[in-house]
Amino acid sequence: MLTSVRIAVLRVSVAVYIAFLTCCVANCQREILTNPDFERLNDKDVPIGWRIYGGGIPESKLLVVKDAHSGERAIRLIDRGPRLRDIKCSIGVYQELPVKAGRWYRASVYAKALARNHERAVALQLTFMPMQKHFAVYIAPPIDGKFHRIQVAGRAPDGAKSVRLYIYTIHYWQSDTIVDCASLTEIPDEIARRLAPLLCWSSTGIMQVRKLNRETPIAVDGKPCAVIVHPAGKSFLRLAKRIQNAVHDATGARLPLIASPKLDRSNPAHDIDRLWRWRARMNHPNIIAIGNMLNNVVIERLYWNRYAFADSLFPGDGNYVIRTVCEPYNFHRKQNVIVLAASDVTGLQKCIREFSTLITKWREGGALTVPYTLIVSPRRVMHKVHEQFLNEIRTGKREPPADFTRFIAFGREYLRTGELGYAELAKRVLLACWRRYFREPRYRLTCTGALTVKTYRGSMLWRFDNFG
Repeated sequence: MLTSVRIAVLRVSVAVYIAFLTCCVANCQREILTNPDFERLNDKDVPIGWRIYGGGIPESKLLVVKDAHSGERAIRLIDRGPRLRDIKCSIGVYQELPVKAGRWYRASVYAKALARNHERAVALQLTFMPMQKHFAVYIAPPIDGKFHRIQVAGRAPDGAKSVRLYIYTIHYWQSDTIVDCASLTEIPDEIARRLAPLLCWSSTGIMQVRKLNRETPIAVDGKPCAVIVHPAGKSFLRLAKRIQNAVHDATGARLPLIASPKLDRSNPAHDIDRLWRWRARMNHPNIIAIGNMLNNVVIERLYWNRYAFADSLFPGDGNYVIRTVCEPYNFHRKQNVIVLAASDVTGLQKCIREFSTLITKWREGGALTVPYTLIVSPRRVMHKVHEQFLNEIRTGKREPPADFTRFIAFGREYLRTGELGYAELAKRVLLACWRRYFREPRYRLTCTGALTVKTYRGSMLWRFDNFG
């Protein structure tokens, strides 16, 4: 039987594999660009080796600045032109260099965004000539005063003689961006073959493995590091106080209580931070959310993002679910949510009684840390058809299908039942999909009807986050 530890290991092992290959790419490179760091200038203060793109109006400017990622100089692209689809309103630089047909190339820059009015205001683009085959990505790092690496990859088509690397603003929008440390390198064949499923979509994968955050501190050294968010009403307030008292009795820490109506539905994490700071506490608190999506905005946010299922129908009258949601989207890094979910008050009473019992088991002195938890009561067993399907895969009688819709379905059943067999099925199907992309790097899932690519993207998000 697949354990939660093995589920976590899958995510780490896949990430480490891709990161290792990415490091291999970085270590096998030979820089193709001339003056990639913009350090050398001509008599017109234009970086040597680079040509100006656009810049036909005063509002579009290219400046050489000393705010660099490395070295002494970088370029600053300022586009304040009118909202016209005219190339002269753009500003940027480019180089054209010889390439070998059939080989893979990767371009990258470090960029700091000072201002922009659209995510597509600046672009990094490879254009293979003479067929003008484009591979592009938008330069849209967070506006946080830091440099971020942006990269794009593409394969030189048959007959390609050269490639143009463009760094430029999109003339329909306005932006102010600093760019430094440009790079264009050829990816060795042995690495390109392994990275083909990523390179086909202009990517070389993750640059750093993300550490799993499966444990949730509630109290440390007798001090709270979590809040309790409860629905409005006296009955729910009493239930929230039961959790508060249980934690206080176990650790000496008294968790703050926050009523759900005090939080904004679209971004409850922001309001929780604001209320947390009023109490002179630092960092982002973990959250214990009780109720369901109809009466608790935290659970509602998780519900629409497919992290948690809790409404008037599930888990049903008198039933409950205790679930850890690890670093959900739209919340903060290292911020987990413990969901105590029920469809009615009776189920919630049982849930809180069970959780209070577990608190005494998990506490260590003045500390309380909740391990990754998924408890569904009453326990739901695996469907016999699915159990037989899993056994046939285990014994080698059949291969797992490379069907992403099956991955979504089995992942959903795991979160609704807590049955690890569904998690194992989801894992095996996911790995089959992974192997398919190595056989068919350009395989594309076609969605029809009401099922859109966005639906798949959202479903994929929470399933990767929850169990690898």
